[in-house]
Amino acid sequence: GKSLQALALIHTLLKQGPRGISLIRKAVIVCPASLVDNWAAECHKWLGPARLKPTLLPQGKAAAATAAREFSACRPQVLLIIGYE
Repeated sequence: GKSLQALALIHTLLKQGPRGISLIRKAVIVCPASLVDNWAAECHKWLGPARLKPTLLPQGKAAAATAAREFSACRPQVLLIIGYE
């Protein structure tokens, strides 16, 4: 229930807002590293692969830094899921 509510809110904020423009351009989900894949699966389950495809931050300092830079610069990437462990 909680992940569905969070994903619904993120999707809504990304897609609509007052005056017909979205309220946010990007979103980040921060969760335990063991749940990153679960969040990606929930996103796929509830929103499908076409509506919102999450970017997963890889393990490793250099790879994570590169992926974070690409996420911030790339317009189509709007949801980043990061593990904090």
